[in-house]
Amino acid sequence: ARTCMSAIADLISTDTGFSRERAELLAIGVTGAAELAARYWLAGGRSISKDDAVELLVGLIWRGIAHFPMSEAQSGR
Repeated sequence: ARTCMSAIADLISTDTGFSRERAELLAIGVTGAAELAARYWLAGGRSISKDDAVELLVGLIWRGIAHFPMSEAQSGR
């Protein structure tokens, strides 16, 4: 989980200009959401195909994070 969080934090920091600390907090949220969704799907939410489940979750997470600020004044650096 730490490796995934770090890779996601790198991307968030680059794309938003957020400080490392803020990017890591968001990244752990993304990682946690993905983990919980995967556990739910594995426990019986399989009426949705794996590909559709991944697409839904990716859409939810990245659409939301796409609206974070890119300016230094808003980034919390």
